[in-house]
Amino acid sequence: MKDNKQTRKTTKQKSTKNKKGDHNYRKSAVSSDNKTRTCIVKGTFQSTRRGFAFISTDSQKEPDIFIPAHKTGDAAQGDRVSVKVNNKKSGKRREGEVTSILQSAEEQLAAKEEFPPKVLKELQKFSGEEEILSIAEKEGRPDLRGHTIITIDPEDARDIDDGISLNVRSDGGYILGVHIADVSYYVREGSAIHREALKRGTSIYLVDRVIHMLPPLLSQQLCSLQENKNRLAISVRIELDQWGEIEKYDIFSSLLKVSRQLSYEEAESFICGQTSEDKDETTLAEMLQQMDTLASMLNSKRIKRGALNLNLPESVIKLDEDGKPVSVLPKKPGRAESIIEEFMLLANEIIAEHFDRAGIPFIYRVHPRPTEEKMHVFRKMLALLGIKLPGNLKKVTPRKIQDILSEVKGSSLEKTVNYILLRSLPHAYYSVSNEAHFGLASKHYTHFTSPIRRFPDLQIHAILKDYLKGDLSEEKEIWLDEKLPQRAEHSSQMERAAMEAERESIDRKKIEFMQGKEGETFFGVISGVTSFGLFVELENTIEGLVLLEDLTDDYYQFYEQLMAVIGKKKGKKHSIGDMIKVMVSKVDMTKKTIYFLPVDNEEA
Repeated sequence: MKDNKQTRKTTKQKSTKNKKGDHNYRKSAVSSDNKTRTCIVKGTFQSTRRGFAFISTDSQKEPDIFIPAHKTGDAAQGDRVSVKVNNKKSGKRREGEVTSILQSAEEQLAAKEEFPPKVLKELQKFSGEEEILSIAEKEGRPDLRGHTIITIDPEDARDIDDGISLNVRSDGGYILGVHIADVSYYVREGSAIHREALKRGTSIYLVDRVIHMLPPLLSQQLCSLQENKNRLAISVRIELDQWGEIEKYDIFSSLLKVSRQLSYEEAESFICGQTSEDKDETTLAEMLQQMDTLASMLNSKRIKRGALNLNLPESVIKLDEDGKPVSVLPKKPGRAESIIEEFMLLANEIIAEHFDRAGIPFIYRVHPRPTEEKMHVFRKMLALLGIKLPGNLKKVTPRKIQDILSEVKGSSLEKTVNYILLRSLPHAYYSVSNEAHFGLASKHYTHFTSPIRRFPDLQIHAILKDYLKGDLSEEKEIWLDEKLPQRAEHSSQMERAAMEAERESIDRKKIEFMQGKEGETFFGVISGVTSFGLFVELENTIEGLVLLEDLTDDYYQFYEQLMAVIGKKKGKKHSIGDMIKVMVSKVDMTKKTIYFLPVDNEEA
């Protein structure tokens, strides 16, 4: 095998040069040079808690252009806009003005719901499920159809990537199977389907619909691991001792048939022993309970090594037949979800470590260590809550942070500390360099287990299969060294765009749900403090704003370092993490904001 280190060094130099070019472009676009007073750039419009910001097409970093509220026009979150940038500064960022909306966020999503004609034409070559057995026989794939393999997913899931199986050895050890849909068999490099998947980067899960990375024929049929259907897969067979330590593993292409397709709720019932006396049901319940035992063991090991166990509530939004929200509740993850999470994490770590040791060009999932500056802010905020973060912040470990999370778990400070930490951590991203995953306290991590909905997983499957077949020639590795950096960067960009769209979809439905509830009162927690007001999160996860001007019992001043506003005369303080009772005063769909008024408990 060739010297991969030398090739990657060349690629890294090339990548650094490109980034430098991007930086120089941004610098010229917002230069303070008198010769460049203004310029026009295109990109994505964003709203933030501090106002409005803008990400230019050429910037891979945080928004570097600030847009005052009176200069946003009709732009909304995620819109593609044209912005005029001038030399006036707002803090450290240049100011800009929206000059036109090039394409709304809704139009961008609508355009993705339909697949191009070339993709639809290619789909016609697939003869359907009847060819799967002949493919498996031709390739000599191990036949796992006699194994009990199950899937556990949300009740409405149609694009099912992963199946799991488990046997307990006579010595108390485990044989765990993680079986992932073999999407790469159907989506080949250079095909129209592959080009479209690369362009999209990921599926987008909105509240009312899914914008798929792959056409439904693949995502919901031929690749989806449906019950009692023959399917092609990539399997990872892992043997662990009775304490959950890995003894050995094997990775191979396989043929399988899912025995039982379970929802999280159904799996939870089996784990809790809520089953009939039917023999098959009893056997399934025993396997799920054994899975629960192993998953708990793996989770404890992760937490012990320092993996961050953030406890932040997600929202479950139920819609009626017309797509209107009828309920918004906090999601309560159960043991069934933990089983899937732990087994997928384990498989992803094994795949990442295997290919890192092999020295093969690859895509890793990287989560950087938080900056010293962010940790200083985190430490100060913790100190205000009476919590100490000792040690050198340059070398802060996830274990130290997890110790704090464990300390506040179950207390009134838990949610506040989790929120503060989340804002202190950098975003994870895809990279060709294995730079570890801080949040998981893992030296090797990748995304391998969701090839139906994420392009990096699909790319990794293609590399893995070439490796298994011995088809990774020196020329192919050089080609991968050239292609993967750009693909990793693009996947990271598309992931961020998808997250924004998903967040916007959730926020829109939450605001829609609160319409008509003006005058109703709720309890909530102050989740953010700014110079213009308090952000309050209700028990149902919906967030709204109490304007500073509506705190009429005193004249309040904002203290950023204290994360609080304090009354000038009476000294009353409202700070992040405090409980507060509020009344809905206005639901503004245009500004996408719910306004609250504070309510004294005596008045309620």
